[in-house]
Amino acid sequence: LELDLQPPSILEWFAEVFPNVRHFQLYGSPDPELGPLGSLELGAWAAGMRGLIVQGMGQFPCAFPALRYLGIDPPDPPMSALPSCLASLGELTELRVINVGLQGSSALPTELSALKQLRSFHAFAQGGDPDICDPPKPAGWRPPADFPGQVECVPGYLFAIGHEEKPSWRCPWIGWIFRMDDEEAPWWGWERLERFHVDANFFYGPIPDFLASRWPKLRSLDLHDNRLSGPLPSSILRLSNLTQLQVQLNDLECADAKDDGVVAGLFAHPRMRTLNLDQNPRLCGSAPSISHIEAQLGGTQIRLGGGSRLGGEL
Repeated sequence: LELDLQPPSILEWFAEVFPNVRHFQLYGSPDPELGPLGSLELGAWAAGMRGLIVQGMGQFPCAFPALRYLGIDPPDPPMSALPSCLASLGELTELRVINVGLQGSSALPTELSALKQLRSFHAFAQGGDPDICDPPKPAGWRPPADFPGQVECVPGYLFAIGHEEKPSWRCPWIGWIFRMDDEEAPWWGWERLERFHVDANFFYGPIPDFLASRWPKLRSLDLHDNRLSGPLPSSILRLSNLTQLQVQLNDLECADAKDDGVVAGLFAHPRMRTLNLDQNPRLCGSAPSISHIEAQLGGTQIRLGGGSRLGGEL
């Protein structure tokens, strides 16, 4: 059910008239300075809510302690960080925060490691604007000292491989720059996680070897169109439930030019269904000539059937 939250007091009327609603979407933005509920009195109705989609709204979602699904739509202005009070949503299993404006290492407060029931996290395309290729940089903005490559706007993966006529621009100074192997990131505390989708951002550094031990139930990992480097960790082969891995358009490489183990192991993985390693020019390994897996390996040094370099899709 969708509801326009203007004026905010309409929500109190709605809660009284429809006491059994458990999933709804709100439009409008109550004053974020009012705290989780402000002057609204929603009582047991808020306590029974299971699914909520809002447009930003600061701490407002924290007023619904039994939420299992929370989606935050792009607010105006963007929100550079999620509120730490979301850590109180102990039953939350899915969190969707796509293109809301997250920025920097403080985008996810450390308190959010308390979301122990979380299964799905979707946070791709932060700071994207398909029509602006060079928005102004904030005064004094600098990338992290170890941020790799040129600090410039990028047109997106689909445009890069010729599948879109127009680019969907993303720029580091309004995007989400974060080091993937930072052990202080709150998501490493989400041991029940099954889906982690943070594609089309500016994540950099290696995919950490400890990923498999922190997320043993992982089924889908989407890191494509970032700035990741280093080899694919061999520990990823221990993820027995993994069905999808998308790491295309990064700067991944081989641990050893003679070592075909990780790529070959991914093709031998019994549950793997979708594998995209495309556009990693320094990534090597070998892939079988025939496979049940939907795979894209173009723009890499991966050999097909142990022979020549593979240039496309299996």
